[in-house]
Amino acid sequence: MRDIIDKSISQLEYLNSLLRDKLSSNYNKPCLFLDIDGTLSDFQLNPIDSYIPTKTLNILRQIISKKIPVIAVTGRDIDSARKLFESIDLPIAALHGLEIYIGNEKKLHTPKSFLEISNIYKILARACIAYP
Repeated sequence: MRDIIDKSISQLEYLNSLLRDKLSSNYNKPCLFLDIDGTLSDFQLNPIDSYIPTKTLNILRQIISKKIPVIAVTGRDIDSARKLFESIDLPIAALHGLEIYIGNEKKLHTPKSFLEISNIYKILARACIAYP
């Protein structure tokens, strides 16, 4: 279990260094993390019916052209999220952040074993031992 935690921490540190490298020229400038459903796209009962309006996509392009990083955050899988952005290539935190993509490359993937309830319980129980 400790190996899984250590691996997840090292993946987060790796992702942090990637983002710093990618954003280094803009490190002290704004960065936008935008949710898709209900923010960039009107909420729909059926996610297939969702779309990001052309006006919104054009505004995102303008923001990106000003060298302001834009990152999409969503509960969606990566493929359905990418379809919404047409030709805009931006980092996406998919599946509520369990997978993070920069371009076409997956930079962070949380192993399924880490997400199993019994493993989460064990991790929390160990972390709380010092606090009776």
